[in-house]
Amino acid sequence: MLRWKLSALLCLSMLMVVLLSAKVLTAAEPLRLRPAAGSGITEAAALQLTNSNLVDLLSELPLNLRIARAEISGTTLAVDLKMQTSAGGVSPVYEDMAKLGSLALLRSGNMEQLRLRFVAEDPWTGDRHLLLAAELNRDELSGQVEQVLGQLDAQGESPLEEALKEQLHIVETALWKKAFSGSS
Repeated sequence: MLRWKLSALLCLSMLMVVLLSAKVLTAAEPLRLRPAAGSGITEAAALQLTNSNLVDLLSELPLNLRIARAEISGTTLAVDLKMQTSAGGVSPVYEDMAKLGSLALLRSGNMEQLRLRFVAEDPWTGDRHLLLAAELNRDELSGQVEQVLGQLDAQGESPLEEALKEQLHIVETALWKKAFSGSS
């Protein structure tokens, strides 16, 4: 009788382990890469940017410039980046634009637009001056997001092509042109 009870208890325990394992594996299924879904689809595509995780996700990005402001409004992520000096050139600007574009338009599933502003801050007065603004729209870049962001990331100190500036709605102020006249 004792042997039968132990056998029944063992079988019941094994059944529980199998059922719980199946439940855990089923819950993990959406996180797996699915080759049939197409190239470029990764587990990160399911990321949802919200006000509650925005600070954490932005702090994980290895940005060259400091964030002055960031906010989510509907399906738009708006970020202001602070430039201290023009000594680093334009490469850090384009790299950060690509990194933030990747977060908003490739990794997240809920952002449709990224608005970036690059500002210079006067160290004595604290006044901020707009240098450069860009607006990246998922719909307008349809199918080209990875290519455009890769081009930005690899741009280096070369001037941006006019077609790319138009595609990303880049506006350069007179202050930007003065500081980076060789790059624009």
